Amino acid sequence: PYGDHYSSELLVRFTERLLSFGSRMTLYLADTVGLAGPDQVYDSCKDVLQFLNQYPDIELGVHLHATKEETESK
Repeated sequence: PYGDHYSSELLVRFTERLLSFGSRMTLYLADTVGLAGPDQVYDSCKDVLQFLNQYPDIELGVHLHATKEETESK
């Protein structure tokens, strides 16, 4: 929301970097300002989950905010 570059590929690279340090955790993706659209949420979760298939001990969680109209689609 602040003009920063964003892509699900960037999330995957960041996740890979965290795991390269030996981090083992539940990874949470968050849209705390509610600006991500349903497609962006879907693509981000799909791509990160696909990457995490090689790390079965890592769990993925999400924390989303949405408008009333977007609740179902997110």
